[in-house]
Amino acid sequence: MKTLNLMIALLAPAMAYSAKVVAPKNSNNSKHLSTVYHRIPPKTYDKSLFFSLKLQNGEQVGNIFSRAIAYWGDGFKDNVARVSGTAVYTVIDNDPEKPIFSSTYNYDGLGKGGGKVQITDGGSKTNKPGSKESRVYSDGSGIMYNVLILGNPPQKIYKGQSWGADISIPWELGGPGKQTIKVLQIDSENHTITIEREGTSEGFFSSDKRELDIQKGDSTVHVKLSPGTSHWRGYTIIKDGLIVSDELMVIRPVEMTNGEQKFNSTQREYFLLNQMPVFDK
Repeated sequence: MKTLNLMIALLAPAMAYSAKVVAPKNSNNSKHLSTVYHRIPPKTYDKSLFFSLKLQNGEQVGNIFSRAIAYWGDGFKDNVARVSGTAVYTVIDNDPEKPIFSSTYNYDGLGKGGGKVQITDGGSKTNKPGSKESRVYSDGSGIMYNVLILGNPPQKIYKGQSWGADISIPWELGGPGKQTIKVLQIDSENHTITIEREGTSEGFFSSDKRELDIQKGDSTVHVKLSPGTSHWRGYTIIKDGLIVSDELMVIRPVEMTNGEQKFNSTQREYFLLNQMPVFDK
């Protein structure tokens, strides 16, 4: 029994428990000593420490990203598409609730562009500064935290905590569905938090193709796509409301048809996004 109590006492800090040796009342016999364990509440932090923007006017934030979409199955050649690029955001208005950026982007082999953009509603909407018209921001990731995709965090945050996100519309890597977000690591000194997100959905993604050309032997076959249930999982690192690192992979079955022809396939899609230094090209 003493050995067991010693082992538990040694493990207690990792288990967030405290131990105290006590003796029954009116007893002077050491054989009657016992150990009482008390659960230590997790340390909590206000969500603003991690999710509120703390930008400076004129500050620049760089992103580098890539995305891949792949289909494979019996009877046809793997079909893969890839895209990559960079983006730079210069802060024009550092209002944490509705910041304005001047952005430039460069999609490798596809072109360059840019313009001014205001981000509102917890990162879930964008518009041109001064315009009353906005669009829902349904990308899988971006420069800042997006409550549409990642949910609204509880006011108090602690390691091991979870919250849910009901995604009501198709988005970049999923259809309407449900997602769970879990806090994996907290670095309060640097205002940084690491989360895991996992979810499922039905139906087409916002950027999905409904039809596709696949290669079967020497022939090209034009097929219609019918997706099954999607399952995704990934890690995201956030610092002061900005996305520092983000990766997400989604997998789902897809039925391909052309008249009487049918192909059972699997689709795998993922993106990678990281902050990068801003430098002259």
